[in-house]
Amino acid sequence: MRFPSIFNNLRLVLIMQVALPVLIVLAVILVIGLSMVGQFIEERMQRDLQQVARTIHLPVSQALERQDLDQLQNSMASVFGITEVYGAYLFDAEGKRLSSFGVVNPTQEQATDALEQIVQGEFAQYERIRGRHVYSFFMPLFDATGQPNGLLQVTRRRSDIDRELTELKYWAWGGFGLVSLIILGVISYSHQRAIETPLQRLVESMRRVSRGDRHHRAAERGPIEISQLAKGLNGMLDAIEQAENSEAQQRSAREKMAERLRQTETMAALGQLSAGVAHELGAPLTVVDGRANRLLRRMENEKDIAELNEIRQQAARMTSIIQQLLSFGRSSRAQMRDLDVTSLIERSESLLADQGYRISLIKGPQAKINGDSLSLEQAL
Repeated sequence: MRFPSIFNNLRLVLIMQVALPVLIVLAVILVIGLSMVGQFIEERMQRDLQQVARTIHLPVSQALERQDLDQLQNSMASVFGITEVYGAYLFDAEGKRLSSFGVVNPTQEQATDALEQIVQGEFAQYERIRGRHVYSFFMPLFDATGQPNGLLQVTRRRSDIDRELTELKYWAWGGFGLVSLIILGVISYSHQRAIETPLQRLVESMRRVSRGDRHHRAAERGPIEISQLAKGLNGMLDAIEQAENSEAQQRSAREKMAERLRQTETMAALGQLSAGVAHELGAPLTVVDGRANRLLRRMENEKDIAELNEIRQQAARMTSIIQQLLSFGRSSRAQMRDLDVTSLIERSESLLADQGYRISLIKGPQAKINGDSLSLEQAL
């Protein structure tokens, strides 16, 4: 048993072979774009945090150099008040924490490692502070002689960055889904309007022709491919109709020819039969007529004479019938040829004269006729 394939549906073929590759390409572009945009957003959020740290760097350095703890606290508190900042920490040159604003504080070990790295300058890194994932930006603090005398650390939660990237992905993939639905809807509508409807009209035309409406022709509308298909169907139907008409004419001609052939064969058979019958009956009738004639000369009884005359009349009638049969047999095998009309009429005239008829013949110009001389004489 053969099961129908989904690819037998033209709409599914368009979706699978046209829309799906386009959507795959768009999805790949979207993934690459999201990666680039996500990287850009992540870098922007990192730059924002770095900008916050650089903004308070100078006042914190001056307060640290003057050992002004109130200014240090105020500067650090102003940084922590910014929404993006998760924590702000200040350490001296030995790693001792001087000021701290945040939910969790870095360990002494983390502060010591950071002090070792700021020798090369400011830096940033992702790290875990007491189990919390954060992004930290470190800036060294210098005294008036240019020697490092402390460390400023500003942090931001990693989840803030991840959340914004996740929201971006949701919006991007939601938009992609909406665009995909629009593309599929446009393809379905275009298929329905430009392909399916004209094809349904064409299929309906085929069904009408198959049901016997041979004079129906498909409407040559729609896209050029379907219009050409309808035109080809109409041309095929016209060719079939012409072939059927030609076949009907040939069949009629063959039937007429066969009928004429049967008539010719019948006439030929009747002619042969007539000739045979006439030949077999001619001699006995001649004997009957001759014997009746001899008896007639010896008879004196009027009644006998009347009966013999009746016999001779019937014999003459039968002889006439035999001559007609002979004439029919000859005409069925007669050959047509050109005849002189004047000679033909003169011979007919002499035959009539023997039977006691008198005809006045007025000759005209010479003329020819094509036919059988014996049949024409009988007709005249």
